[in-house]
Amino acid sequence: MKTSCIPAALLFAVASSATLLSSCALFRAPEIPHGAVTAQLAQLDFGPQAHFARCLPPACPARTPKTLAVKMVPQPIPAPLINAEPPPSVPAPASRPETRLTVTVNFTFNSARLSRTEQSVLNSVATDISQASSITITGHTDATGPQGTNDTLALSRAQAVADYLRQGNPDLSTRMTVEGHGVCCFIAKNDTPAGRARNRRAEIVIRIAPGSTP
Repeated sequence: MKTSCIPAALLFAVASSATLLSSCALFRAPEIPHGAVTAQLAQLDFGPQAHFARCLPPACPARTPKTLAVKMVPQPIPAPLINAEPPPSVPAPASRPETRLTVTVNFTFNSARLSRTEQSVLNSVATDISQASSITITGHTDATGPQGTNDTLALSRAQAVADYLRQGNPDLSTRMTVEGHGVCCFIAKNDTPAGRARNRRAEIVIRIAPGSTP
């Protein structure tokens, strides 16, 4: 009976190949089942605090496209419009001076009664008197007679004028001043009848403040 004799060298080569194949199987990558989720390496945080770690979707941070910051260009501020010509100035209304009117009525000798002629003189200035801010009535006499008698007569003449004016304007009392000066303040010489007649008088000074007239 014949027996086959396999060379020892051949047996050693076959054994070595089997050993090498078995060792390669140890380093083969494991097969991933179809549809399985694989871990990813993701960056966490930014700047100096940034670090990397493995994560499984959907827990991994979403990737966002990088954008560049838009540089804002400052717009020039338009200069305010300046009117080269100043607006025309409105002149202040000129202040009107006070109006002053003096009226004189005369009396007969030793009398303080107004005649119809003198009443007409007062009637002619009734409008001015109604607008007056103040009225001063001063009675006078001539140089005939004693001082005391003439002072009383002069005041009576002024009072007669005031009473007549109040008949048409009762509210004049608050604006009226009555005075009497006897042997004083002559406007004519007393050595003639005509001069003494001019001195027997009452003077009415009517003051009208600005704005009182229409």
